[in-house]
Amino acid sequence: STPPYPAHVAAATLRLSLRISLPLAEGSVVGVVMAACARTRLHCRKKPLQLLVFASVLVLGTWIGVEGFSSAGTGVAGLKTLALRPVSLRPHQSRRQNPYTVNGRCNARFSSLRMNKGGEDEDEDGASQTRDKASLQRKVAVNLKLGYKQLFAPRIKLSIPAAAASLIGASVVLPAILLFSALSFLPADDVMGGASPLQQDVAIFENILADLDAAYVDKVPTEKLFETGVQAMLSSLDPYTEFENKKGKADLEIQTFGRYGGVGLSISEDWKVSPKGVQEKDKSSVRVMNALQGYAFESGIRPGDHIFAIDGASIQGKTVSEVADRLHGEPGTDVQVTFKRDGEAAPREAVLHRRLIRIRDVPLAMAVGAPDKGIGYIKLGGFAVDAGPEVKSAIAALQKNAGRKLSALVLDLRGNPGGLLSSAVEVAENFLPPETTVVTTRGRSGDMTLQYKTKRKPILSPETKVVVMTDGGTASAAEIVTASLQDHDRAIVIGQKTFGKGLVQQVAELPFETSLKFTVAKYYTPSGRCIQSVDYNKEDIASKEAAEREREGVGGGSRFRIVESGFGGGRKVDERERKTFVTSGGRKVRDGGGIEPDLQLVKEQSSELELQLASQNAFENFAAAFAAKHPDQVSEKLIWRDTKVVTSEVYDAFVAFTLDQLQSGFELRTRFDSALADLGEAFKSSGYESLQAEAQQLEAKARAALQADFHTRQQAIAQRLEDAIRARVEPEALRLAHALQYDKELEAAVKAATDEAGYEKLLAKGTIVGQPPDVDKVLAASVSSSAARSKGGPDSLFPPSPSAQ
Repeated sequence: STPPYPAHVAAATLRLSLRISLPLAEGSVVGVVMAACARTRLHCRKKPLQLLVFASVLVLGTWIGVEGFSSAGTGVAGLKTLALRPVSLRPHQSRRQNPYTVNGRCNARFSSLRMNKGGEDEDEDGASQTRDKASLQRKVAVNLKLGYKQLFAPRIKLSIPAAAASLIGASVVLPAILLFSALSFLPADDVMGGASPLQQDVAIFENILADLDAAYVDKVPTEKLFETGVQAMLSSLDPYTEFENKKGKADLEIQTFGRYGGVGLSISEDWKVSPKGVQEKDKSSVRVMNALQGYAFESGIRPGDHIFAIDGASIQGKTVSEVADRLHGEPGTDVQVTFKRDGEAAPREAVLHRRLIRIRDVPLAMAVGAPDKGIGYIKLGGFAVDAGPEVKSAIAALQKNAGRKLSALVLDLRGNPGGLLSSAVEVAENFLPPETTVVTTRGRSGDMTLQYKTKRKPILSPETKVVVMTDGGTASAAEIVTASLQDHDRAIVIGQKTFGKGLVQQVAELPFETSLKFTVAKYYTPSGRCIQSVDYNKEDIASKEAAEREREGVGGGSRFRIVESGFGGGRKVDERERKTFVTSGGRKVRDGGGIEPDLQLVKEQSSELELQLASQNAFENFAAAFAAKHPDQVSEKLIWRDTKVVTSEVYDAFVAFTLDQLQSGFELRTRFDSALADLGEAFKSSGYESLQAEAQQLEAKARAALQADFHTRQQAIAQRLEDAIRARVEPEALRLAHALQYDKELEAAVKAATDEAGYEKLLAKGTIVGQPPDVDKVLAASVSSSAARSKGGPDSLFPPSPSAQ
């Protein structure tokens, strides 16, 4: 049934009929009815029913007012109850009870029965019984008197005549209550008639949720409905405007502040290989993916361990979130975990200390290249509140350990998703002189423009060359730092074009421990360019038309869908729309599409086989089996050892292990299998059986090519396998340091930092960043082929000048 609910009206009518015999309480009944109507906001959508209910209340109120005016005592009592106690009929009495009161109220009938019984049983002690009877009568009289006073005595004394009070009540108070009740009975659209469009939308949304919660055929989770509706609304703006529920807000605070209360463990769902060679979830435990150095790592827990009990209680059937909640707790307390390690029969126990976990933005800082070159390397993984001080400390440590001034510094921002704008400014302060513009933000109106400048003297010497490494994952605050150093000609950028996020978000606190993260401005580099790569205010017409054709069934059917761009109909900034700007030294840079590096490197893409091995946990499964079989090799002795664990023999064992599905659970498949199978079925249903056979042959060829990648991609696969094995004994920082010796892009960055002439040439006035196009080919040839360099190839990464070409 839709509001007003008949049960509510029936209940109010029943209460009124029960109290009608008590003239002194009639005003109170009307007050209760009025208050109930106002509190429940009964919106009658059927106007005849609405008018009937309202007319009934109006007639009843008028009758009581007239009766009260004619009977002064009744009118005053009704007025007092109506005006002073409109909602609750329960008298305010002492909680002390006696044998003749029930719940604090006098029960005269019960008392009378007891007295009659006492009179009938009077015996030779009649005098005593008479005295008891008289005592009982006095108590009853007192209780009746108190009950009457507590029920009807006013809380304040009225000094006006009773008739005047009745007249005021009938003409002022009662009509006011009736008017308020009438407003509460009006439909929502009538009440909101003069509201703004925003208020109307909010009211409609509220009513939709209320109706679904009350009358939908099945029970629905309104919280999920609300979040789905809000996220759909926000996603139409841009992908960075989001509603954060309680859990999302907590995760956002961890990303922002880089701290959380816990034990320093990263866990995930556990898995096992069934006897049939199929990987399936293991609900009896969770798997440790990372143990932070200085926290859980020091307690003896390693990646790959299986936690199956916490404080002696099994976690069978618990989700990862539930297990994480049990590990969390008040800092300063301890928690005991019981876990299994592959290759060991007996379980282990460890006591973890709960404390404030600090996630470092700089996980690694070290010297690279030849020791006599004085080249430092800093890996910056994010921009939480401590990013600036951490970079400053890393630079100071590198300068101290170098024994002299650093000749060059490599700042690795690859894969850095960004973070706080203020932290980006603090990081830039370590490289730029005071009062240097780092970034400018511009909001919807002119008065929302803010300019951020450095305030402190940089810790890094101006004579130290700086090389910034970027890729497609370098975004937001990382792009601010990159662009500021490039626009002020303080550094050269090497790698791939950055992501292109030039939007600034603000976090607004909302009720019930939630928050809203929404875009408030765009940021502009010191040269004036906005590097935002997608314009969310413009629609991608081609994608929209393709989607419309797909919805109409034109162009291939439902198996081959074209995905719309999604967020607000945004589209990539057209190459013809990009504008040219000038750096402090006179170099030319362009806006839109991210930051173009001064030296562009060809990114080595992961093969399909590597993606399948990673997604099916092949590296972790072999590392567990290898560690169990060779505990002497996978032990603490491995730490800081530069010799490779994955020899050719170990790699061959890995290939054999992986191709044995019963042992590894690995299925040799590709991302194209389902599409090829669908294509074959489409050919068959259309009568082209021969084409179906060709599709099946193509699927077999794809799997053969996938298996061949074990040989062609051996070096890349072996590096991943080495990291998986080392992860079982080495902390993350050491593994990162060990992996740098295979990093070709870092090798190119070090070479660029040591080439004095080439470095200065890239910073020369008139240089066009990212141009000429032939630079990419020259650089790719010089970087990707170390064999060519060993045979007398070019010693410099820098291309010759255009005139020399």
